Amino acid sequence: MKLFSYLNLHSSLSLVVSMFLVPRFVAWLLPEDCFGKPAPLQDLSEHIKFIKGGPVNLNQNKIVVLEFWATWCPPCLKSIPHLSELHDKFHGKGVDFIGLSKEDEQIVSEFVQGMGNAFRYPVAIDDGEVARAFNVSGIPTAFVIDEQGYLLWKGHPSGLEPILKQALTKSAETAEESHEKEE
Repeated sequence: MKLFSYLNLHSSLSLVVSMFLVPRFVAWLLPEDCFGKPAPLQDLSEHIKFIKGGPVNLNQNKIVVLEFWATWCPPCLKSIPHLSELHDKFHGKGVDFIGLSKEDEQIVSEFVQGMGNAFRYPVAIDDGEVARAFNVSGIPTAFVIDEQGYLLWKGHPSGLEPILKQALTKSAETAEESHEKEE
């Protein structure tokens, strides 16, 4: 019974840390002046292998969410349904998602297959270079990259929705301004 209580406490603490503390501290991992500059890697194809969905790249005139996760990470696993919901909500509006893991391909592949329809967004294996280029030091960590390949945001996946709404609004305004200039 003590083990069960410990696991419940551990799970609750993981949730509190992942939902409230991580989003506030994870942005410190990148220098403030990197936002609004080109994302570290514009061509991901050399460094990732899709095991579900894809291909997705940063050069497709779409907003891209890169989410770094692992099969052994409880906060990452709690983010999967949320990311799937966001994918369902925003994919048709010009937002692509990629879940990236540095784990062994077979482990991730079996895990994703075992999850069934829980993963509704593309999943890929990172050879380590993408995580290194983006300076990922903790998971889950998500990045939002705009249509021009510029880094907009880094944080916990729980904070994505308002950022995506804001990015889509900005994108629509920019497209409208460009159209007005052409006329």
